[in-house]
Amino acid sequence: MRWFAPILLITFNSLTLNAQGTHADYDRAFGLREKFNPLLPKTVTVEPTWYDDGTFSYERGPKKELILVDPAKASRTEVKADDLKTKKPAPKPEAPANRSRHGRGGMKSPDGKLTAVLKDHGLYLKNDGEADDKAVRLADGAEADRYDRVFWSPDSKFLMAVQVKTGGDRKVTLVESTPKTQLQPKTKTLNYLKPGDDIPTPRLRLFDA
Repeated sequence: MRWFAPILLITFNSLTLNAQGTHADYDRAFGLREKFNPLLPKTVTVEPTWYDDGTFSYERGPKKELILVDPAKASRTEVKADDLKTKKPAPKPEAPANRSRHGRGGMKSPDGKLTAVLKDHGLYLKNDGEADDKAVRLADGAEADRYDRVFWSPDSKFLMAVQVKTGGDRKVTLVESTPKTQLQPKTKTLNYLKPGDDIPTPRLRLFDA
């Protein structure tokens, strides 16, 4: 029995040292976000390109499929880049409005007559110069399914909004024990969704203004 204690102690210490990880392990962990992040949908990639015939196109999903939308006909078609070469881009309207920290934002139509307002996670429309409480509600939203960005058509006839269903909020914290830039350990927190967790999902909504 006297021989078992040293053997078990040596084995335990070896497992403890291995569990701390190497620089390669940390580098691989930090690289996971850059490796898989492009595969997730992002609202920032949803931006329409309007054409002078009243249609617009946008890229969808990680594979960036091209979608052509005709608001007047209420049609949506997947196309190739060559299919759009004959279309003439319309003058780009004002940059889209992002939601503020308080869930409010506004964007005036190109003709200056109407303003789209993002508040209470929903989408509202008002005449230019009116107070926000006079705005007419176009669509309801929720904290977990909110309206996030708006885009006007160049002719001010249509309003496109991005509604985003939020994903899970699971986090993982990595500890770098010997960073190159400082003596003390430092941490880094990453989004770490697991299989089965919801992921952020943007959907486009089109409104006749």
